[in-house]
Amino acid sequence: MAQSTRQRNLFAAEDFRVVYDSFKQANFKAYDYDTIRGAMVDYIQTNYPENFNDWIQSSEFVALVELMAFLGHSLAFRVDLASRENFLSTAERRSSILRIADFLGYSASRSVPAKGLLKIQSIKTNQPLYDVAGNTLRNAEVQFVDEQNPNSYQNFLLILNEVLYSTNKFGRPTARSRIDGVQTETYAANMANNQDVVFKFRALVNGTHQSFEMHSNYIDHEDNILRESTPIPNSNFQFVYKNDQQGITSPNTGFFVGFKQGTLQYSDFNADNAISNLTIDVGAQRVNNSDVWVQNVDTDGSVLKNWTKVDSTFGTSAMFNSIVNKNRDLYSVTTLDNDNIAIKFGDGVYADVPRGIVRTWYRTGLNETYTLNPEDVASVSFGFDYIGRDGNTYTVGFKVRLEETVSTASSRESVKTIKEQAGRVFAAQDRMITAEDYSVFPLTASENIRKLKSINRTHSGHSRFIDINDPTAQYQTVNMIADDGYIYSENTLDRIAITLPTDLSETLIFRKYIKDIVKNPEVINLFYKEYEPIDAYSTNVNQVYKWQQETASNNTSTGYFTQANVIQRVGPSMVTKTKYIQVGSMIEFEDSNGNTMWSRVTDVYQDGLGVDNDSGQPSGRNTNGRGAITLSNIVPNNVSVKRIFSGYNTVFSDAETTAIIEQLQNKNSFGLRFDAINSTWKIIKGSNLPHDEYNATSYFDLETAGTEQDQSWIIRIEYSADKWTILTRRFRLVFGSQKEIRFYNQNSGLKFNEETNKPDRDTIIIHRINTKAESNESLGKDIEFYLYKYYTTSDGYTDDKVMILTMSNINNELYPDNPMAFKELTEIPNDNPFLPPTYSYIGIESDVDHYGNSCMVYNPDIYTGGDATPDEGQQFVEGRSDLIFRWKRIADHNQRIDPSISNVIDIYVLTNNYDTLYRNWLANDRDENTKPLAPTTEQLKTQFANIDHKRSVSDSLIYRSAAYKPLFGDTADTELQAKFRVVKIRGTTLTDSEIQSKVSEAVEEFFNVDNWDFGETFYFTELSTHIHNRLAGIISSVVIVPLQENSVFGNLFQITPETHEIFIPDVTATNIEIVDNLTAANLRTA
Repeated sequence: MAQSTRQRNLFAAEDFRVVYDSFKQANFKAYDYDTIRGAMVDYIQTNYPENFNDWIQSSEFVALVELMAFLGHSLAFRVDLASRENFLSTAERRSSILRIADFLGYSASRSVPAKGLLKIQSIKTNQPLYDVAGNTLRNAEVQFVDEQNPNSYQNFLLILNEVLYSTNKFGRPTARSRIDGVQTETYAANMANNQDVVFKFRALVNGTHQSFEMHSNYIDHEDNILRESTPIPNSNFQFVYKNDQQGITSPNTGFFVGFKQGTLQYSDFNADNAISNLTIDVGAQRVNNSDVWVQNVDTDGSVLKNWTKVDSTFGTSAMFNSIVNKNRDLYSVTTLDNDNIAIKFGDGVYADVPRGIVRTWYRTGLNETYTLNPEDVASVSFGFDYIGRDGNTYTVGFKVRLEETVSTASSRESVKTIKEQAGRVFAAQDRMITAEDYSVFPLTASENIRKLKSINRTHSGHSRFIDINDPTAQYQTVNMIADDGYIYSENTLDRIAITLPTDLSETLIFRKYIKDIVKNPEVINLFYKEYEPIDAYSTNVNQVYKWQQETASNNTSTGYFTQANVIQRVGPSMVTKTKYIQVGSMIEFEDSNGNTMWSRVTDVYQDGLGVDNDSGQPSGRNTNGRGAITLSNIVPNNVSVKRIFSGYNTVFSDAETTAIIEQLQNKNSFGLRFDAINSTWKIIKGSNLPHDEYNATSYFDLETAGTEQDQSWIIRIEYSADKWTILTRRFRLVFGSQKEIRFYNQNSGLKFNEETNKPDRDTIIIHRINTKAESNESLGKDIEFYLYKYYTTSDGYTDDKVMILTMSNINNELYPDNPMAFKELTEIPNDNPFLPPTYSYIGIESDVDHYGNSCMVYNPDIYTGGDATPDEGQQFVEGRSDLIFRWKRIADHNQRIDPSISNVIDIYVLTNNYDTLYRNWLANDRDENTKPLAPTTEQLKTQFANIDHKRSVSDSLIYRSAAYKPLFGDTADTELQAKFRVVKIRGTTLTDSEIQSKVSEAVEEFFNVDNWDFGETFYFTELSTHIHNRLAGIISSVVIVPLQENSVFGNLFQITPETHEIFIPDVTATNIEIVDNLTAANLRTA
């Protein structure tokens, strides 16, 4: 050894020269078979030209060279492959990617199971129990809701209270909280020993029966959500009780049990010795992402200790739990290939080392993204033994049912997603502080996230007072008052085009396009504008109709009408003015002080006469002693009838439906008018309809009803060879504020009010201190209008300076509280009853805002009264200005504002489930009644519960579901429906249908959800450029032409959705028309 060392030192220079010469002549670019073989041959020929020159193919030496080249190729490939697997960007094997992600502190998501609540429908016990009437309940199946048995609810509670602990009867829950605005409580059953931890059942998933389990729940007060209880044998089973204040028939009120897809299992490991950083591999595959529990148990299986799951058993996570939470019993879960897991424990410094029997509970399930519908879960039964109040053991059985669609299931995180997210999460350092963190880190919560966006709704710059009162009105109702309000009316004409041929039958056309038109608030507005009420008042006291109240409760009253103390018959069989009093009629009453109120007739019994009394005379009462006529609100006794509006029908009768469908089947053009006297919809023959140029709503004329030029139509259906066209006349009310208020975050949806037990929506209240039109006399009463929708201009721009109102009140079954509200506001007082009424006007003009969007704005200088005439671009419209008003903005969500926080973060989420369901609905079903619903706030909160503790302590997270906004097709809003008109280049070899297909594909590609953000504005110029790029050399021009009446090319050049919306195109070949050229005619309404 010493000699070799001496010689190596002696000849070091010569040895280095040899090594250097060898490396200098080596070809390090050679790594595959051909290049390695060539490099070896070149090396031998260069360095040993005389030693070997036999290069024939059959030479043994050549065979050795080729063998070495093969081995070199194989080794180079394997070394290269192994090297690639050590870098996140180049790794391909899932196990390698999981290992690198774990090194970066990123925990890849495994599959998430379908989970939710099943509502208990009935209960049955073998315990001898009796109801209040003395009837036995033993072995009787008692329904939670039974319309045939008014005592069923009480009997249900009687049995359930026997099942519950004596200290935990109904009304004394183990825990309670308000979750997603619904009062939620838990109740524990007094179960006997040796009962199952979970109860198994099967349900359909994509047509195949799969395993599900019902489990106990508890309320996690920290995150304010329901969670599955830790599986402990012989523990209490907890039911969930929810009450949404909408009655026991509501699907969200009652007793529930939790359920999840999968199979709960456990494995034991005997830790005889204390091993630092112990890792226990769980061999089961497809372990889901949420259901892992670790316990210490004794030899009998009794739980000695529950361990706490953390992200990591070393570093800050372990130190925080050890020092702050005083908890050292920590473990973490590492995801392995095939969704196996490994349980990791601490090193004994900040996290204890386990000893004894360590039991790991886990649930395996499907690795799929799917939706579970109520029909997929048949009526499910389960039961258990319990200890009754008398100490004996009995058996109880339950039947449960799924009430709402569940869309929580998602497959495991893909390799692509792990690669994208691991680095970003590493940059976030396992917490959410910056805006970037809130946009990236939540993506780790689930593979069910298609797109996500976070917005800082309020910030530290808001004062404490404003923060608590939430000026954004997102989470707390806000009242805004101003004195610069204006209101005016617009006659509009709505158009729907159904391209032929179509797959829809005539019946489906009626159901989808015609049936609900009569419920439209603007159509209801038209009725009360054009149809005059019947004057029923008389100065002769013996001819005055009086209301005689019998009962009053729950915002309704019952009674009958009298004239000169004689009970009056009502309905169409009469010839007096009482013939107009029928179901749906609106009646104005006046008291002795001149105060008026409107009420709607909701029910009439025996023509208003009721049953006969002992003298054989009408009593005005029904058999229950209530009045024969029911009104929609409480009307005082002995008030006079002033005016009567005939009943307007918001539903077609069976006979009317049949007649309309027959017209469609016969391919007839026809109209529909409303016969107010008989309260029916009448068909107008196509031959009796005026020419198309007189379609505008301003031509409406009741005097022509039943004539050969009938202009009283409300709905007009026209047939042509290539399409059905459905026209609807409407009356629109537009309200705005000149400077003081901008109507951001308008809420036309309904929000349930727990104080009034009625739905609420945004309201505009014109204050009573305003004067009447062109008068110094005050209104004397508040006038209310309800928000209908955003005001969208002809070019698709949503104008936040104005909103569209309606008189239609959802609490009054779409009928207005005061059908004369707008007229009372604009009618000029007139002391001469023989003169026709006159109304006030204001001036509006077309303008362009600072963003370049066209809009109509109020200008106080345009209308000066008298004989003034409008200039081009100006209009005189019936309306009022300078109104004192209050905007009651109803919050979208009931969310308590924490006064200690600095930031409220809105997180908008588009889930994969909603994305898939909506696209399938758009491609196949398209029925408005079956449109998929976006996940609720509570469902999203549950989905993101595992990351909530990563937020800054000064932040509050609000999860809001995103929604799709369709464009162009018939599922889009009517003002956003359009047709593409394409000019193809002459000489192109493609057929029209092929061009239509390519345009459709280009539109779909342009609106790929990955290319868009929530609330991002669409510009047609971008779409047009994209289509031209994709069809270069095929088309010369493409435009979109709206379907709205009087719309032209250019009207939909810009469309802005709401903050939570994202565009989705509804475009098929029927929406694309190939034309020879663009003309003034085909650039107008499609």
